[in-house]
Amino acid sequence: MSRRPQVAVVTGGGGGIGGAIAQELGRTGWYVVTVDPMVTLEGSERLPEPEETTAGRIVAAGGQARASSASVTDGPALEALFGELADELGGLDTVVNVAGITRQVGFAHGDEQDWRALLDVHLGGYLNVLRAALPLMTSAGRGQVIGVTSGSGWRAANAGAYSSAKRVVANLTWELGRAAPRGVRVNAISPIAATRMVAAAAERARQAGLTGDGGLNLFDSIPPPEALAPL
Repeated sequence: MSRRPQVAVVTGGGGGIGGAIAQELGRTGWYVVTVDPMVTLEGSERLPEPEETTAGRIVAAGGQARASSASVTDGPALEALFGELADELGGLDTVVNVAGITRQVGFAHGDEQDWRALLDVHLGGYLNVLRAALPLMTSAGRGQVIGVTSGSGWRAANAGAYSSAKRVVANLTWELGRAAPRGVRVNAISPIAATRMVAAAAERARQAGLTGDGGLNLFDSIPPPEALAPL
């Protein structure tokens, strides 16, 4: 009887840090499921050809992968997807929650819709991932969830909603990590890479005249997502 591959779900796996992590997992033998609605930073759709997706590139390189267009904001869809994967593939070993969006939403800027969109994805999305993954992992007695927070959770320029959500993600992860059942781990990482989202934030900081203290004016020195994937 052949041993099943380890199964990893990567939200936000369509590109950026999530895409790089997904490809690294695929390269090292994991069965990878990317969860990404594939939209632009502004929210409009960008649906690439299958071979151009992260999952398509993993398969083309000889790995095993599939793509889901579910959004982390859709809790029932995540629960259904994770349950199907556990039934079909024999388990769910790791979930890496990288999904994120950006808006120019400081405390005095942006409207309520922008605030809610950021909180729904970064905080609500993480809660949905936890609610979908932890019962399956608890039942199996093993598994890990990795949340992605940010240095912006402690200090950021003109990014109130994003920073607030990322700070809560870090605190929630700390609490769950302490209370997780035996065999289940909940951790968080706080990476930065030269992604589209960081580039957009850096440009907004430049336009606002924010440099040095609190500003993202060192974009050219930030490593590419691929440099962080092995972590």
